[in-house]
Amino acid sequence: MSEQIYDLFADSPYGKALSQKVRYAHYKPEGLSNEEWVRILGPDVNNLEHLRETLKITNEFIDRARNPHPEWRLGKLNFSPEEEELLRLAAIVHDWGEAMTGDIGWHRKTSETDVAKEFAALHKIIEEVCRPELDDALLKKIYQAADIAFMRGGSRLDQAFNAIEYIGYGNNALRAWSEREHYSGEMQELLAGLGKKLIVENFPICEKYAEIYPGNHYFILQNEKILKEIQDADIDWRDVPILANN
Repeated sequence: MSEQIYDLFADSPYGKALSQKVRYAHYKPEGLSNEEWVRILGPDVNNLEHLRETLKITNEFIDRARNPHPEWRLGKLNFSPEEEELLRLAAIVHDWGEAMTGDIGWHRKTSETDVAKEFAALHKIIEEVCRPELDDALLKKIYQAADIAFMRGGSRLDQAFNAIEYIGYGNNALRAWSEREHYSGEMQELLAGLGKKLIVENFPICEKYAEIYPGNHYFILQNEKILKEIQDADIDWRDVPILANN
């Protein structure tokens, strides 16, 4: 079902608009194309592909909850089939509003006004894209998923989806850090700084979620060495330039 909803959005004018945008654009060097930025940092930095990549993380998160790794000592984390479906739908719809508002990076989305605008845009897109094609029962689930994605659902799924997003930030940091080895000069510094910045600002929250969710615990366990390398690196993440031209 989630793939069906993804395809419905991707084929819409909103999906096509989102496919032309990239994440972390404020750090993209002038003259570097969006396509090259995606080649360097992976498909997750294309705003449309980010939805599908988040779905992959969500599926892994759900599987890890069902089948925890041996090092996890707290037992299985049981999500009902309905809850699993809502988490997958949240992954697919959570950034639809950015097709209208633009991608406001985590470092800039500081006001409730920004969040409210994006949430309202998401609702508008659901009405235009989904209502003509889907039955009321599925439409209701999509609206529930939207609430979860914006932590307005009032359920434990709000927190679970937020935990999923922090695994995504971690993956982005690891990709930037590994890609720095292929460059020199300013580009190497930018990628190293972006990796460091993502870890400094997001890893502490992922660590807290690792005490609750096997998925976050496994992410940290599997990447322990490189995460420590990034944390210990003598880099001032505040020096990563935010390029106003982007």
